[in-house]
Amino acid sequence: MKKIFLLLLWGFGAFLLIAWVMSTQQGGDVRKSSRILSETWLGYKAYFIQSDGRVLRPLQQDTTSEGQANGMLRAVLMGDRPTFDSLLRWTENNLSRQEKFGDHLLSWHYIDGSIRDGMPATDADIDYAMALIIASQQWKNDSYADIARRTLKDILDKLTVVFKYHRYLLPWIIDAPSTLEKIPQNLSYYSPAYFKTFYAFDHDPRWLELVNTSYILIAQAQKNFNGTQGVGLVPDWVNVDRNGKLSLFEGKSGNFAWEAVRVPLRIGIDAFFNRDPRAMEILSRFSHFFEEEFKNRGKLMSGYGYEGKPLKDTQESPLLYAVAYATFELTDNHDLAVKALSKLRASIHRGFKGSYYQNSQEYYINSLVWATELLNQEETNDQR
Repeated sequence: MKKIFLLLLWGFGAFLLIAWVMSTQQGGDVRKSSRILSETWLGYKAYFIQSDGRVLRPLQQDTTSEGQANGMLRAVLMGDRPTFDSLLRWTENNLSRQEKFGDHLLSWHYIDGSIRDGMPATDADIDYAMALIIASQQWKNDSYADIARRTLKDILDKLTVVFKYHRYLLPWIIDAPSTLEKIPQNLSYYSPAYFKTFYAFDHDPRWLELVNTSYILIAQAQKNFNGTQGVGLVPDWVNVDRNGKLSLFEGKSGNFAWEAVRVPLRIGIDAFFNRDPRAMEILSRFSHFFEEEFKNRGKLMSGYGYEGKPLKDTQESPLLYAVAYATFELTDNHDLAVKALSKLRASIHRGFKGSYYQNSQEYYINSLVWATELLNQEETNDQR
Protein backbone atom coordinates (compact mmCIF):
# COMPACT_ATOMS: atom_id res chain seq x y z
CA MET A 1 0.00 0.00 0.00
CA LYS A 2 2.75 2.44 0.91
CA LYS A 3 4.53 2.07 -2.40
CA ILE A 4 1.30 2.46 -4.33
CA PHE A 5 0.44 5.63 -2.51
CA LEU A 6 3.84 7.21 -2.82
CA LEU A 7 3.19 6.88 -6.53
CA LEU A 8 -0.32 8.18 -5.98
CA LEU A 9 0.96 11.33 -4.30
CA TRP A 10 2.95 12.26 -7.41
CA GLY A 11 0.74 10.75 -10.05
CA PHE A 12 -2.93 10.44 -9.17
CA GLY A 13 -4.09 10.26 -12.75
CA ALA A 14 -1.82 7.35 -13.59
CA PHE A 15 -2.95 5.60 -10.42
CA LEU A 16 -6.59 5.98 -11.35
CA LEU A 17 -5.91 4.41 -14.72
CA ILE A 18 -4.18 1.47 -13.05
CA ALA A 19 -6.97 1.18 -10.50
CA TRP A 20 -9.55 1.12 -13.28
CA VAL A 21 -7.74 -1.76 -15.00
CA MET A 22 -7.50 -3.62 -11.71
CA SER A 23 -11.16 -3.03 -11.01
CA THR A 24 -12.19 -4.75 -14.24
CA GLN A 25 -10.45 -7.86 -12.94
CA GLN A 26 -11.36 -7.70 -9.25
CA GLY A 27 -14.96 -6.50 -9.43
CA GLY A 28 -17.04 -5.67 -6.36
CA ASP A 29 -16.70 -2.39 -4.54
CA VAL A 30 -13.52 -1.38 -6.39
CA ARG A 31 -15.41 -1.35 -9.67
CA LYS A 32 -18.21 0.63 -8.06
CA SER A 33 -15.78 3.25 -6.75
CA SER A 34 -14.15 3.56 -10.16
CA ARG A 35 -17.54 4.04 -11.82
CA ILE A 36 -18.63 6.65 -9.27
CA LEU A 37 -15.37 8.57 -9.67
CA SER A 38 -15.80 8.66 -13.44
CA GLU A 39 -19.50 9.50 -13.46
CA THR A 40 -19.31 12.24 -10.82
CA TRP A 41 -16.32 13.82 -12.58
CA LEU A 42 -18.36 14.02 -15.77
CA GLY A 43 -21.18 15.52 -13.76
CA TYR A 44 -18.91 18.00 -12.00
CA LYS A 45 -17.53 19.26 -15.29
CA ALA A 46 -21.02 19.58 -16.74
CA TYR A 47 -22.61 21.37 -13.78
CA PHE A 48 -19.77 23.48 -12.40
CA ILE A 49 -16.94 23.98 -14.94
CA GLN A 50 -17.61 26.29 -17.85
CA SER A 51 -16.09 25.78 -21.30
CA ASP A 52 -13.41 28.43 -20.69
CA GLY A 53 -12.15 26.76 -17.49
CA ARG A 54 -14.02 28.86 -14.96
CA VAL A 55 -15.54 27.01 -11.97
CA LEU A 56 -18.90 28.65 -11.36
CA ARG A 57 -20.83 28.48 -8.10
CA PRO A 58 -24.38 28.20 -9.47
CA LEU A 59 -26.24 29.65 -6.51
CA GLN A 60 -24.00 32.72 -6.19
CA GLN A 61 -23.10 33.00 -9.87
CA ASP A 62 -19.50 33.76 -8.87
CA THR A 63 -16.07 32.15 -8.76
CA THR A 64 -13.53 31.74 -5.97
CA SER A 65 -9.87 30.84 -5.98
CA GLU A 66 -10.86 27.86 -3.82
CA GLY A 67 -13.16 26.64 -6.58
CA GLN A 68 -10.44 26.88 -9.22
CA ALA A 69 -7.94 25.07 -6.99
CA ASN A 70 -10.44 22.33 -6.14
CA GLY A 71 -11.17 21.86 -9.82
CA MET A 72 -7.48 21.63 -10.68
CA LEU A 73 -6.83 19.08 -7.94
CA ARG A 74 -9.68 16.93 -9.12
CA ALA A 75 -8.66 17.22 -12.78
CA VAL A 76 -5.11 16.07 -12.07
CA LEU A 77 -6.33 13.26 -9.82
CA MET A 78 -8.56 12.11 -12.67
CA GLY A 79 -5.72 12.39 -15.19
CA ASP A 80 -7.71 14.95 -17.22
CA ARG A 81 -5.00 17.24 -18.59
CA PRO A 82 -7.17 19.23 -21.05
CA THR A 83 -9.49 20.25 -18.22
CA PHE A 84 -6.56 20.95 -15.91
CA ASP A 85 -4.91 23.23 -18.47
CA SER A 86 -8.19 25.03 -19.11
CA LEU A 87 -8.67 25.65 -15.38
CA LEU A 88 -5.08 26.81 -14.98
CA ARG A 89 -5.31 29.18 -17.92
CA TRP A 90 -8.51 30.81 -16.66
CA THR A 91 -7.07 31.10 -13.14
CA GLU A 92 -3.85 32.74 -14.28
CA ASN A 93 -5.68 35.09 -16.66
CA ASN A 94 -8.34 36.21 -14.20
CA LEU A 95 -7.23 35.66 -10.59
CA SER A 96 -3.48 36.26 -10.67
CA ARG A 97 -2.36 39.09 -8.37
CA GLN A 98 0.98 39.52 -10.11
CA GLU A 99 0.20 42.59 -12.20
CA LYS A 100 -1.58 44.57 -9.48
CA PHE A 101 0.12 43.36 -6.29
CA GLY A 102 3.41 41.88 -7.51
CA ASP A 103 3.04 38.43 -5.98
CA HIS A 104 2.04 35.00 -7.26
CA LEU A 105 -1.00 34.46 -5.06
CA LEU A 106 -4.62 34.41 -6.26
CA SER A 107 -7.40 36.92 -5.73
CA TRP A 108 -10.11 34.99 -3.95
CA HIS A 109 -13.38 36.40 -5.37
CA TYR A 110 -14.51 37.02 -8.96
CA ILE A 111 -18.01 38.04 -10.06
CA ASP A 112 -19.69 39.90 -12.92
CA GLY A 113 -16.58 39.76 -15.09
CA SER A 114 -14.07 41.22 -12.63
CA ILE A 115 -12.32 40.79 -9.29
CA ARG A 116 -14.58 41.70 -6.38
CA ASP A 117 -11.97 41.08 -3.69
CA GLY A 118 -8.25 40.88 -4.50
CA MET A 119 -7.18 39.49 -1.12
CA PRO A 120 -5.78 35.92 -1.31
CA ALA A 121 -7.39 33.02 0.56
CA THR A 122 -4.61 30.86 1.95
CA ASP A 123 -6.32 27.49 1.60
CA ALA A 124 -6.90 28.11 -2.10
CA ASP A 125 -3.27 28.99 -2.75
CA ILE A 126 -2.13 25.88 -0.86
CA ASP A 127 -4.41 23.61 -2.89
CA TYR A 128 -3.44 25.44 -6.09
CA ALA A 129 0.26 24.80 -5.45
CA MET A 130 -0.39 21.16 -4.60
CA ALA A 131 -2.30 20.60 -7.85
CA LEU A 132 0.55 22.14 -9.82
CA ILE A 133 3.20 20.00 -8.12
CA ILE A 134 1.27 16.81 -8.82
CA ALA A 135 0.75 17.90 -12.43
CA SER A 136 4.43 18.72 -12.88
CA GLN A 137 5.39 15.20 -11.80
CA GLN A 138 2.57 13.39 -13.53
CA TRP A 139 2.90 15.11 -16.90
CA LYS A 140 6.64 15.94 -16.72
CA ASN A 141 6.07 19.66 -17.25
CA ASP A 142 8.46 22.14 -15.63
CA SER A 143 6.17 25.12 -16.24
CA TYR A 144 3.71 23.78 -13.67
CA ALA A 145 6.55 23.39 -11.19
CA ASP A 146 7.74 26.95 -11.82
CA ILE A 147 4.32 28.39 -10.99
CA ALA A 148 4.10 26.20 -7.89
CA ARG A 149 7.53 27.27 -6.69
CA ARG A 150 6.70 30.97 -6.97
CA THR A 151 3.34 30.47 -5.26
CA LEU A 152 4.88 28.54 -2.37
CA LYS A 153 7.45 31.25 -1.74
CA ASP A 154 4.77 33.92 -1.54
CA ILE A 155 2.62 31.79 0.75
CA LEU A 156 5.51 31.49 3.19
CA ASP A 157 6.57 35.13 2.89
CA LYS A 158 3.14 36.78 2.96
CA LEU A 159 0.74 34.30 4.55
CA THR A 160 2.70 32.92 7.52
CA VAL A 161 4.00 34.52 10.70
CA VAL A 162 6.05 33.46 13.73
CA PHE A 163 3.86 34.24 16.70
CA LYS A 164 5.04 33.22 20.18
CA TYR A 165 7.53 30.60 19.01
CA HIS A 166 5.29 28.90 16.43
CA ARG A 167 4.82 29.57 12.73
CA TYR A 168 1.15 30.06 11.88
CA LEU A 169 -0.77 30.29 8.64
CA LEU A 170 -2.61 33.56 8.19
CA PRO A 171 -6.02 33.24 6.49
CA TRP A 172 -5.25 36.35 4.42
CA ILE A 173 -2.56 39.03 4.29
CA ILE A 174 -2.40 40.93 7.59
CA ASP A 175 -0.20 44.00 8.09
CA ALA A 176 2.44 43.54 10.81
CA PRO A 177 0.80 40.42 12.32
CA SER A 178 3.71 39.81 14.70
CA THR A 179 2.80 42.99 16.57
CA LEU A 180 -0.75 41.86 17.33
CA GLU A 181 -1.92 40.37 20.61
CA LYS A 182 -3.91 37.68 18.81
CA ILE A 183 -4.30 36.46 15.26
CA PRO A 184 -7.21 34.79 13.40
CA GLN A 185 -6.93 31.15 12.45
CA ASN A 186 -8.92 28.86 10.21
CA LEU A 187 -8.02 25.32 11.23
CA SER A 188 -9.20 23.82 7.95
CA TYR A 189 -6.43 25.64 6.09
CA TYR A 190 -3.75 23.48 7.74
CA SER A 191 -2.74 20.48 5.62
CA PRO A 192 0.31 18.77 7.13
CA ALA A 193 0.63 16.17 4.36
CA TYR A 194 0.77 18.96 1.78
CA PHE A 195 3.33 20.84 3.87
CA LYS A 196 5.55 17.75 3.94
CA THR A 197 5.24 17.51 0.17
CA PHE A 198 6.09 21.19 -0.21
CA TYR A 199 9.22 20.68 1.90
CA ALA A 200 10.28 17.77 -0.32
CA PHE A 201 9.68 20.03 -3.32
CA ASP A 202 11.44 23.27 -2.30
CA HIS A 203 13.38 22.25 0.87
CA ASP A 204 12.19 25.29 2.85
CA PRO A 205 12.15 24.27 6.55
CA ARG A 206 9.29 26.67 7.26
CA TRP A 207 6.92 24.00 5.91
CA LEU A 208 8.00 21.61 8.66
CA GLU A 209 7.33 24.34 11.22
CA LEU A 210 3.78 24.52 9.86
CA VAL A 211 3.43 20.74 10.18
CA ASN A 212 4.14 21.04 13.89
CA THR A 213 1.78 23.97 14.30
CA SER A 214 -0.96 22.02 12.53
CA TYR A 215 -0.94 19.29 15.13
CA ILE A 216 -0.45 21.52 18.17
CA LEU A 217 -3.27 23.84 17.14
CA ILE A 218 -5.82 21.23 16.07
CA ALA A 219 -5.22 18.93 19.04
CA GLN A 220 -5.63 21.87 21.38
CA ALA A 221 -8.82 22.98 19.63
CA GLN A 222 -10.33 19.52 20.06
CA LYS A 223 -9.79 19.68 23.80
CA ASN A 224 -10.73 23.22 24.79
CA PHE A 225 -11.99 26.34 23.06
CA ASN A 226 -13.18 29.65 24.46
CA GLY A 227 -13.38 28.20 27.96
CA THR A 228 -15.47 25.17 26.91
CA GLN A 229 -14.26 21.58 27.19
CA GLY A 230 -14.29 19.84 23.82
CA VAL A 231 -15.83 16.57 22.64
CA GLY A 232 -13.37 15.99 19.80
CA LEU A 233 -14.69 18.56 17.32
CA VAL A 234 -13.00 21.81 16.26
CA PRO A 235 -14.44 25.28 15.52
CA ASP A 236 -14.54 26.89 12.08
CA TRP A 237 -12.57 29.95 13.24
CA VAL A 238 -10.53 30.87 16.30
CA ASN A 239 -8.27 33.59 17.61
CA VAL A 240 -4.96 32.50 19.11
CA ASP A 241 -3.21 34.80 21.59
CA ARG A 242 0.44 35.02 22.59
CA ASN A 243 -0.06 32.35 25.24
CA GLY A 244 -1.54 29.98 22.72
CA LYS A 245 -5.04 30.29 24.16
CA LEU A 246 -7.90 29.84 21.69
CA SER A 247 -10.90 32.14 21.78
CA LEU A 248 -13.87 33.05 19.61
CA PHE A 249 -13.14 35.13 16.52
CA GLU A 250 -15.90 37.73 16.66
CA GLY A 251 -18.05 37.77 13.56
CA LYS A 252 -17.00 34.24 12.53
CA SER A 253 -18.45 30.82 13.30
CA GLY A 254 -17.16 28.93 16.33
CA ASN A 255 -19.13 25.82 15.34
CA PHE A 256 -18.05 22.59 13.71
CA ALA A 257 -19.65 23.52 10.40
CA TRP A 258 -18.82 24.15 6.74
CA GLU A 259 -15.22 25.24 7.33
CA ALA A 260 -14.13 22.87 10.09
CA VAL A 261 -15.52 19.74 8.43
CA ARG A 262 -12.48 19.86 6.16
CA VAL A 263 -10.11 19.33 9.10
CA PRO A 264 -10.56 15.53 9.35
CA LEU A 265 -10.12 15.26 5.59
CA ARG A 266 -6.87 17.23 5.57
CA ILE A 267 -5.53 15.40 8.62
CA GLY A 268 -6.70 12.15 7.10
CA ILE A 269 -4.38 12.65 4.13
CA ASP A 270 -1.38 12.62 6.46
CA ALA A 271 -2.71 9.58 8.30
CA PHE A 272 -3.29 7.86 4.98
CA PHE A 273 0.10 8.53 3.40
CA ASN A 274 2.38 8.76 6.41
CA ARG A 275 0.54 7.22 9.39
CA ASP A 276 1.72 10.18 11.43
CA PRO A 277 0.76 9.25 15.03
CA ARG A 278 -0.40 12.80 15.70
CA ALA A 279 -2.83 12.49 12.82
CA MET A 280 -4.12 9.20 14.15
CA GLU A 281 -4.78 10.71 17.58
CA ILE A 282 -6.77 13.57 16.09
CA LEU A 283 -8.77 11.26 13.83
CA SER A 284 -9.53 8.97 16.77
CA ARG A 285 -11.20 11.84 18.62
CA PHE A 286 -13.31 12.70 15.60
CA SER A 287 -14.13 9.03 15.07
CA HIS A 288 -15.29 8.64 18.67
CA PHE A 289 -17.70 11.57 18.33
CA PHE A 290 -19.14 10.29 15.05
CA GLU A 291 -19.52 6.78 16.49
CA GLU A 292 -21.50 8.12 19.45
CA GLU A 293 -23.73 10.10 17.10
CA PHE A 294 -24.50 6.98 15.10
CA LYS A 295 -25.30 5.10 18.31
CA ASN A 296 -27.49 7.85 19.78
CA ARG A 297 -29.16 9.31 16.67
CA GLY A 298 -28.56 6.81 13.91
CA LYS A 299 -27.38 9.63 11.64
CA LEU A 300 -25.04 12.62 11.32
CA MET A 301 -26.16 16.20 10.93
CA SER A 302 -24.65 18.89 8.70
CA GLY A 303 -23.27 20.98 11.55
CA TYR A 304 -22.65 20.89 15.29
CA GLY A 305 -21.91 23.35 18.04
CA TYR A 306 -18.48 22.98 19.56
CA GLU A 307 -20.03 21.15 22.51
CA GLY A 308 -21.44 18.51 20.17
CA LYS A 309 -25.12 19.45 19.82
CA PRO A 310 -26.59 19.62 16.29
CA LEU A 311 -27.09 23.15 15.06
CA LYS A 312 -30.63 24.41 14.65
CA ASP A 313 -32.29 23.64 11.29
CA THR A 314 -29.48 21.29 10.21
CA GLN A 315 -30.13 18.06 8.37
CA GLU A 316 -28.21 15.04 7.16
CA SER A 317 -25.40 15.93 4.77
CA PRO A 318 -23.24 13.89 2.36
CA LEU A 319 -20.28 15.95 3.49
CA LEU A 320 -20.51 14.75 7.09
CA TYR A 321 -20.83 11.15 5.93
CA ALA A 322 -17.77 11.58 3.73
CA VAL A 323 -15.82 12.96 6.69
CA ALA A 324 -17.06 10.20 8.98
CA TYR A 325 -16.17 7.51 6.43
CA ALA A 326 -12.60 8.79 6.22
CA THR A 327 -12.17 8.89 10.01
CA PHE A 328 -13.71 5.43 10.49
CA GLU A 329 -11.72 3.80 7.70
CA LEU A 330 -8.42 5.31 8.78
CA THR A 331 -8.96 4.31 12.42
CA ASP A 332 -9.92 0.76 11.40
CA ASN A 333 -13.59 1.01 12.33
CA HIS A 334 -14.61 -0.79 9.15
CA ASP A 335 -18.22 -1.59 10.07
CA LEU A 336 -19.12 2.05 10.61
CA ALA A 337 -17.04 3.03 7.57
CA VAL A 338 -19.29 0.82 5.44
CA LYS A 339 -22.37 2.41 7.00
CA ALA A 340 -21.12 5.96 6.38
CA LEU A 341 -20.13 5.15 2.80
CA SER A 342 -23.55 3.66 2.16
CA LYS A 343 -25.18 6.85 3.47
CA LEU A 344 -22.92 8.93 1.24
CA ARG A 345 -23.63 6.90 -1.87
CA ALA A 346 -27.37 7.15 -1.24
CA SER A 347 -27.06 10.89 -1.96
CA ILE A 348 -25.80 10.34 -5.54
CA HIS A 349 -28.19 11.27 -8.33
CA ARG A 350 -27.86 10.68 -12.04
CA GLY A 351 -28.81 13.72 -14.05
CA PHE A 352 -28.97 14.23 -17.78
CA LYS A 353 -25.49 15.76 -17.79
CA GLY A 354 -23.86 13.37 -15.32
CA SER A 355 -23.92 12.24 -11.68
CA TYR A 356 -23.78 14.53 -8.66
CA TYR A 357 -24.14 14.40 -4.88
CA GLN A 358 -27.37 15.64 -3.29
CA ASN A 359 -28.07 18.56 -5.63
CA SER A 360 -26.58 19.78 -8.90
CA GLN A 361 -26.40 23.29 -7.38
CA GLU A 362 -24.36 22.19 -4.34
CA TYR A 363 -20.90 23.24 -5.45
CA TYR A 364 -19.16 22.84 -2.08
CA ILE A 365 -20.39 19.32 -1.34
CA ASN A 366 -19.63 18.12 -4.86
CA SER A 367 -16.14 19.63 -4.67
CA LEU A 368 -15.14 17.53 -1.66
CA VAL A 369 -17.01 14.30 -1.05
CA TRP A 370 -16.00 12.42 -4.21
CA ALA A 371 -12.49 11.80 -2.85
CA THR A 372 -13.84 9.19 -0.42
CA GLU A 373 -14.17 6.83 -3.38
CA LEU A 374 -10.41 7.11 -3.96
CA LEU A 375 -9.82 6.03 -0.39
CA ASN A 376 -12.34 3.22 -0.59
CA GLN A 377 -10.85 2.02 -3.87
CA GLU A 378 -7.35 1.64 -2.46
CA GLU A 379 -8.41 0.33 0.95
CA THR A 380 -10.45 -2.39 -0.77
CA ASN A 381 -7.52 -3.29 -3.02
CA ASP A 382 -5.21 -3.39 0.00
CA GLN A 383 -7.50 -5.78 1.87
CA ARG A 384 -7.47 -8.14 -1.10
